[in-house]
Amino acid sequence: MRIFTLLCFPLLFLALSACKVTKHEAIDHDDVAAAGYPFEYADTAGNTYLRELREEYRLEGVVAGAQSDRERALRVLDWSRKQWNGHGKKLPSKGDALTILEEADRGRKFRCVEYATVTSAALSALGMPSRRVGLKKKSVETAVAGGGHMVAEVWLADEDKWVVIDGEYNLMPVVNGRALNAVEFKRALQNDEAVGYVSAAGPVKPAKQKRYREFIERYLYYFNTRFDERRLAQPYSPITYQGKTQLMLVPKGAAEPTRFQRKRMMDKFIYTRSVADFYEAPRVASR
Repeated sequence: MRIFTLLCFPLLFLALSACKVTKHEAIDHDDVAAAGYPFEYADTAGNTYLRELREEYRLEGVVAGAQSDRERALRVLDWSRKQWNGHGKKLPSKGDALTILEEADRGRKFRCVEYATVTSAALSALGMPSRRVGLKKKSVETAVAGGGHMVAEVWLADEDKWVVIDGEYNLMPVVNGRALNAVEFKRALQNDEAVGYVSAAGPVKPAKQKRYREFIERYLYYFNTRFDERRLAQPYSPITYQGKTQLMLVPKGAAEPTRFQRKRMMDKFIYTRSVADFYEAPRVASR
C-alpha cells in the first residue's frame, strides 16, 4: 500500500526514487460544524469481544504504571507494532483484531490497515475511544497504486482531543509537545512548523523522522473514518447516516472522490468540508 513496498523490485524502485516527489498544495477546511454525525464507539465494559482481546493479550499489563493517556496510547502503539515483523501485502482471513493477531502469531505479515485495526481495537479494549482513519492522496482516483495509507486516532481524555498515531511506523506527531490529530498534522507540515515524532521510547531518531515526513505528506489530503467503530467479530448492524457508513473530510474547493485507484468505487461516503464535523468528541456506544 505504500511506496516502500517497491523495495521488493530493485530496478523499478531505483527508477522511481530518481523522480522528485511533488508535495500536495496547502489545503483548508471549514471550522464550523455543519451537522452532527452518529459516531459510535465500543462500550468496553459490556463488549465481550474487547474483553477477550484485553485478557488474551494481557493489555492491562502493557499500560500498567502509565501516568497519562498519551503514555498509555504510546505503549499500546509500541505493543501493536511488535506483533509482526515488517510489512506484508496479504490480507487476513477476517479483518478483526483477534483474527489478525492469531494469524500474525503463525508468521503472517500485514499492511498499514491491519496495524491500524489492531492498535485501535487494543486501545478500545482499554477504554480509550479509538478509530481508524484513512489518509488519501489528491490523486486517489487516478493513482494505479499507493493511493492511501491508514492510521489510527485515539481520544486522550486528559488532553481533551483526538490525536493521530501511526501503527506501522510506531510514532505520534507533536509540535512543541502538543500531540496532533491528522488534520492538525497536515496543517503543521504545510506551515513548516517544527513537527517532531515520539514513541514509547522517546523522540524518534532524526533519520526516521525525515523518511516518515517524505512518506506521509503525500497522503494528507482526504481523510475518512467510519461512523461505527465497534467492529465486532460477530455480525451486527453498523450505524449509518443517510445509508452511508463513512465520513470523508474534503478540502475546500476540492473534488469529492468516488473511486479508489481507478477501479474500486467509493460509494459509502458522506462528504464534509467541516473539520469540526470530523472531530466530534466521542460518544460511547450503549452495546
